[in-house]
Amino acid sequence: MSNWKMFLGVGLGSLVLVGVMVWGLTKMGGEQGGLNVEVEKLVDGAGWIKETCSTSEQTPSGSVSDEKHCDYKVTVVEFSCLQCPACKQSKYVYEELKSMEGVRYVFRHLPLLAIHKNAWVAAKAAVAAKEMGKGWEMMDLLFEKQEDWAESNDFDEKVIEYVKELGLDEVEFIAFYKGENIENQIVLDNALVAELKLGGTPTFFVEGEQVAASFVLTKVNEILENK
Repeated sequence: MSNWKMFLGVGLGSLVLVGVMVWGLTKMGGEQGGLNVEVEKLVDGAGWIKETCSTSEQTPSGSVSDEKHCDYKVTVVEFSCLQCPACKQSKYVYEELKSMEGVRYVFRHLPLLAIHKNAWVAAKAAVAAKEMGKGWEMMDLLFEKQEDWAESNDFDEKVIEYVKELGLDEVEFIAFYKGENIENQIVLDNALVAELKLGGTPTFFVEGEQVAASFVLTKVNEILENK
């Protein structure tokens, strides 16, 4: 009887492990497509917005000081995990978008903790740097050095190296990084993820339509040409 229970336990454990692995693999590629969501729903509450237009005044953190003066034509929203290799590979999309006039780019955090152990703390580090006016720069650096910190058992030590590289005050950064409210934006982004039942990262929406990363720039150019 005890042997029967043991085999059953091993079998169930294997099924759970397989399930987790399958889930993880599906989460790594967020290119399912098919969803259509109101643009303002995707943007509401977002903390990371870049608008490329000649009439808006950009602040050092990358936000727009007065949105009503910015005549953007296309809104692109990306849900991304800073430890996700596919997200790093798709960073070229953002690099292109930020030079295209009339485009509003919105970044929202989706740390995939089930498969990326440092994803959440990396998001915290980016938010902390943003409070100091270097949010986008920190995200760029985290993507660039992703292989160095991804599996590190001491992420906090690694991130201080990046803080120094960006010329930020270490004590001030740690105060933000360890602060009580630093996770609020990440939690808010993930609440929207849960509501939309998104499958993984990177997940892109162009004017509210979910599209594959490889098709984002084509879609944006089509819209710009027709407006």
